Amino acid sequence: MRSKLILILSGLAAGALAACDTAPTMSVASSTAAVGEDIVVSFKTPIKGKASNLHWIALQSVDSPDSRSTGRVVVEHGQTTARVRATDSGSLEVRLHDRYPQEESHLVARAPVRVLATSGKADIPPVASAPPTEKECLDQWLAAQKLDAYGSPEGSVYANVSPLFDQASQRLTPRITYLYAKLPNAKLACASARDQPGREVRAPDEQAKPTDKAPQQE
Repeated sequence: MRSKLILILSGLAAGALAACDTAPTMSVASSTAAVGEDIVVSFKTPIKGKASNLHWIALQSVDSPDSRSTGRVVVEHGQTTARVRATDSGSLEVRLHDRYPQEESHLVARAPVRVLATSGKADIPPVASAPPTEKECLDQWLAAQKLDAYGSPEGSVYANVSPLFDQASQRLTPRITYLYAKLPNAKLACASARDQPGREVRAPDEQAKPTDKAPQQE
């Protein structure tokens, strides 16, 4: 009887500790930024960091491993906002980690951000402008549809598990494969760039334009 009581009390204590260590909910002020700008991150409740459980954020490519720590910015106890500088363009995400320095990385939340090469938001080229790679075409298509790097509405925030993680196979699905399965129109628009990066990519309902001159016959 006593051992059973001890187990119950231990379970309650563990649950209380887990509740105290609940990861904070975060959001970004804007899901679009430019190289050189600061991305502002807000936390719903103040960070409850301590020396044995520090929180940190970093701006990483959505295709990079979750364990990557380059550009780490420690979030101090009591902070409700933090900033991270955008140094590279492309499809990136702000990642929030805790348990540092006990663990080098422990991802608890991620928020996709599209970083442009310049501050002009209108510099996103149309899908039909012959993007050099399939990935660039896909990112341009997503931007035109106001979707984030995972095909959800811009401003979406995700938990620690990547949307690319397949529970059945316990593996990460390549982002392009994931997006094509989720968004068939994206595949129609960009799959042709896989083998022919120099060819103009058109939307499914767009017809090829006639040439100005007919070929000469010999």
